[in-house]
This record gives sequence, C-alpha cells and structure tokens, in this order.
Amino acid sequence: MAMPPNTESKLALLLLLAAASCSTLPERSWPPRLVGELEVVHHIAPGGSRLVAVPLSDERITILDLHAHTPAVEERWIGGRRYFVVPDDVAELRIHCRYRAFGVAGQAPFSTVIGPDELFPGAVVVRHVASSVPLVER
Repeated sequence: MAMPPNTESKLALLLLLAAASCSTLPERSWPPRLVGELEVVHHIAPGGSRLVAVPLSDERITILDLHAHTPAVEERWIGGRRYFVVPDDVAELRIHCRYRAFGVAGQAPFSTVIGPDELFPGAVVVRHVASSVPLVER
C-alpha cells in the first residue's frame, strides 16, 4: 500500500533533519578526574559503635570497588547511608576502595575532589594512590 504523497515528503524531511542534526553534535569530553585507590583502617573502640559509614557514589565520585578485609563484616543501609557492621570481637576494620573522582571544569582541576578524610572520616589512611586521567577521550 502506497503512502499519500504528502506523508512521504514529511517523512523525507524528518529524515533529512535527523541526519543534519547528527552532524552538529558537540565533541564528547569529560570533566577532569582522578582514578584512585585507598586502603584505610578504622580502629573500633571496645563498647563503641559497630557501624562504620562507607562512601556512596554521587555526582562527584564513582565508587568502583569497596570491600572490607575483615571477615564476617555485614553491610547495612540505614537512612539512605551505607554502613559496614563490624563483629564484636574485631577491633580493627581494614577497607579497600577504588574510585573515580570528578573535578569541575573551569576551576583548579581537582580543587573540588573529595579527599580520603571526607570519604572515610575517622580512619587512618594506610595507602592512597591517585592519578589524573586525560581530560578528553575520543
């Protein structure tokens, strides 16, 4: 069944506009970012809280990997926050984290990047390695 002539010309015009709009897309670029790896230790006081807050991904950082080296650690979500629950017989919680942190274009490249102290408040940073990634990927 053939389409009415008016419909065919509208379809051709739409296809032409769609093809033209594809050629005017901006280049794909990314904000400045760091890829890092952290090893931290939380010392748990006897009789103290067994909950250790751990970071979540947001618009400033993507958590690529996060795990506790201490066996029998549980994970809980309370009030929209993520926590590791430390067993009663454990006095030290070691956590490994790999992340990608994003800067803000137009500012000092990494002035707004979250630091280890903000990611793991109260923890001792054992190891922190971070390197910048090229600003534009193709």
